[in-house]
Amino acid sequence: MKGFWFVAPISTALVATVFSVISVSTTYWIYQTLSGVSVSTGLWQSCVTILDTTKCDSFDADLLKPLPAVRGLVVLSIILAVFAVASALMAYLVTKYDYVCTLVATGVTALQGITLACGLFTYLSFLNKNDVALTNLSWSFALGWVGVGFYALAFIFFFIQIIQLRKHRSYESQ
Repeated sequence: MKGFWFVAPISTALVATVFSVISVSTTYWIYQTLSGVSVSTGLWQSCVTILDTTKCDSFDADLLKPLPAVRGLVVLSIILAVFAVASALMAYLVTKYDYVCTLVATGVTALQGITLACGLFTYLSFLNKNDVALTNLSWSFALGWVGVGFYALAFIFFFIQIIQLRKHRSYESQ
């Protein structure tokens, strides 16, 4: 039962976390260009490029009302990765495929994807209410959605593993 089902859920969750960290830490959630001036904005700072010279500054989250909520949700999603990976590793390495630890890892992975998606939807909602063109969304924001997709895939892998563990436990009890 080891092999693929040991590697797939953990590695998929780790890939999702890497995409999430890159998305959160970069300044390309929104990108606009006008007359040789480009502006890229992330969750933590905004950068302006004029004639190949870039200047980045952090901005006050209070100016953008939902930004603290978006930041909190996406950072919470990344923090949950520690718990998901720890419980998955405990299930495999310490307790030799413990059903409860795998169940916890599955639940936390689902929660990771949900919190990240809620953060991204909150950001979209803010942009929509303030008439910001959604065509200005850039690769950092898209990478967040790729992370949500990988969290969903990791959840499916963990869920399949739970089904296999239940079958294995029922065979052992007979």
